[in-house]
Amino acid sequence: SVVTIPVNGSIYGGITGPLNNITGTAYDGTSGIVGNSVVVAIREEWGNQMYWDPIASTFSASGIIWSTASVSGAGSTKDWTWRVPTLISGSTYSVMSKATDYAMNTEIRFTTVTFRFDRSSPTAVISVPVNNRHYNSITQITGTASDNMGISANSIQYAIKENNPVGCWWDGGSSFTVSGTDPNWLTANNSAAGAGDVTWSTGSLVFKTNYEYLVKVKAIDTAGNWQLGTDKVFVYDTDLPTATVITPTNGQSFNALTTVSGHYYD
Repeated sequence: SVVTIPVNGSIYGGITGPLNNITGTAYDGTSGIVGNSVVVAIREEWGNQMYWDPIASTFSASGIIWSTASVSGAGSTKDWTWRVPTLISGSTYSVMSKATDYAMNTEIRFTTVTFRFDRSSPTAVISVPVNNRHYNSITQITGTASDNMGISANSIQYAIKENNPVGCWWDGGSSFTVSGTDPNWLTANNSAAGAGDVTWSTGSLVFKTNYEYLVKVKAIDTAGNWQLGTDKVFVYDTDLPTATVITPTNGQSFNALTTVSGHYYD
């Protein structure tokens, strides 16, 4: 027998990587596989490394306990499936299966498949821009992301909108052309990492002067869990301010001057 799901070394638990059933195949070319003769066992790979006890419905057995899988199909190769018990986020598990044929020969050597289970969400932070700051030069957005299991390469997403005056979302090319209220999520640049932090950045961006922009970020971890980061707002301003002297008047002479005044504009 072979375990096909989960895949050895993979991470499961998120929206894009759920794990509801453990599945596999069983083969016997001579006698054939007896119906419902495939059994499965699962063990926690932490603490006391306990096996799943189907009677107690907990990982509390010090020795291996086999549970019967559902077998389907015809011929020498059959499919089997077994409902996944309650798993703990952040833990590693090992799964094994064995089959019996019609001659009552039972599989002796079986392969162990190890996987990790993760239901916790990653975090994403926008480092630049700083919230509510004004900039006269900014060509990309940068930040960090972290997860207790890992983040895949280029799995951070961002969206930028013309916030005031209200406009469009950044199209990922050269301008803000995507309309609508829903963010236009684009893929940021980030390297892959295991548990810990990664840095991410956008490509080159082009902003309009005297516009306020809204920046959003979303991180997706290797298990498919995702979470939004805190939005940031900034103003892009390349116009130079102006200042004018009102007092003293140009060219006048004074024998006393206590105040110099004027006005400025930006």
